[in-house]
Amino acid sequence: MADSTFRPVDAPLSQRRGAGALPLVVLGALAVIGVLGLQTLNCSSGGTLHMRAAERRQRLPPPTPPQRAAADGGAFDWRAYLHHYPDLLRPPTSLAFTQEAAWQHYDSVGRAEGRVASPLRLRLRYLAAGGLTNQLLGHVPAFMIARELGAEVVVPPVVSRPGFIRHNKEWRWESAETLLDLDKMKAYWAQQGLVVHKTPELAAEQREGYPQHLRRNEPPTALYGSGGCLTVGMPKPGRDLLTVVRHTQRVALAAAEEQLRSGGAVPDCINVDTGNSFFRVAVSSAQSLALSTLQGFFFNATLVSLAEEIKQALGESFNGVHLRLENDAAIWNGRFKGLEGAVGAYIGGMRNASFTNQTTVYAASGLLFNGSASPEFEQVVKWLQAAGVARQVSYKEAHIERKRLQGLHSEQLALLDILVLAGSTAFVGHPFSTMSVLVDQLRICAGFRPETNAYMQMPVTENNQRVMDWFVRFAADYRPFPLNDTQDAQAAAAQATAAQAATAEATTAGAAAAQAGEAGV
Repeated sequence: MADSTFRPVDAPLSQRRGAGALPLVVLGALAVIGVLGLQTLNCSSGGTLHMRAAERRQRLPPPTPPQRAAADGGAFDWRAYLHHYPDLLRPPTSLAFTQEAAWQHYDSVGRAEGRVASPLRLRLRYLAAGGLTNQLLGHVPAFMIARELGAEVVVPPVVSRPGFIRHNKEWRWESAETLLDLDKMKAYWAQQGLVVHKTPELAAEQREGYPQHLRRNEPPTALYGSGGCLTVGMPKPGRDLLTVVRHTQRVALAAAEEQLRSGGAVPDCINVDTGNSFFRVAVSSAQSLALSTLQGFFFNATLVSLAEEIKQALGESFNGVHLRLENDAAIWNGRFKGLEGAVGAYIGGMRNASFTNQTTVYAASGLLFNGSASPEFEQVVKWLQAAGVARQVSYKEAHIERKRLQGLHSEQLALLDILVLAGSTAFVGHPFSTMSVLVDQLRICAGFRPETNAYMQMPVTENNQRVMDWFVRFAADYRPFPLNDTQDAQAAAAQATAAQAATAEATTAGAAAAQAGEAGV
């Protein structure tokens, strides 16, 4: 069976810290200690005496190391202690990164101050809402945050809808496993040191009320309860990943300190709860982490198999187009004053992408949502063929029997389209659609050059461009193909400029994200 995840081609993934791992500067300090400290002989005037004393001690049973207990009776963990309070490594305290230095500080100062001296078990619980790609773009940043926090992840349910009607609110609860292969994800992330939990079981009334829970953007606490853990809310200091992580660590640590002081023990676990994680952090602030995170997403095996069946029927080479022409896209397409005008903008983009009258085109569109081609879609096909940008326009309903598709909900059908479009030779999408931009990025991950992605001809606001760059274009700087010297220099300069801009602007992305909140499939 085909692999159900997107994997960058020959891409060197960034090395990252695991749960509880140490900053590079600290690892460097440990290396120096190992070379200079542990392997250096004592050459002082008392060296001979010390050596003889050591020889005498060798004849005696080794001494039992002193038991070092934290205030709550648990074992003192010096690495966790310095991880919780990294300021101790800096002036004015300037502790050495050693067990002895950490213990001496804790025993003389930290214990009385109520500092936490053991690791904290964190569980990140979040929500994912909106159309398929908005949901996927909620999962990815949540996993990114969890990886940097060293937290476990609780995967939320997904939602589907009965159709593509503007301002439609009839969302329905669905199991996350209708889209994601959670067993594969659990196994994959376990090897990376990340614990993934399936969605807690919900009662029938909870499933029915889940869309209202999402609409209110309530944290998962009201849905799952505490699960026996202390619960804190994730702060919202901005959308830069490391800023979010640092503030979340402080909130969790403060809650643990409070419980230690009041109850004499740190909590066994801490829920870090947040609402909808769509646009929660800017992927532009950590593209390598976003790419490697996406590698750990595996999709429903039935959908992967259906997508492979469609691609085999299409043949070795086909082009793709995402026709975002449904009723709920009128907010963007209204400028064209009708369906024909919007299709004309698509035709311009398809010509720019070298679509010809010999091209087999796979089309994804909500106009096919009811399981067959609508009259509107049939008219769109005629316009595309008359314009000379398609010989044949194909779609999933033409290759998979209707009864096999009828059991799939709306977001499963959308994911099926994405899996096929990601394998197209060239692609044209809608610049305001997160689905189109996601397909663009997945194709780059699969090894297709960025210039094989194009968009319908329409003006794109600076605000929309920024939002897509910040939150969706996780592969913007990924180049799995050789460049010539000029291109390489240009790409390096562009990457440096983009990184500087992303760092400076990500913290002010809230207003832009709010304005783009209606963007979706």
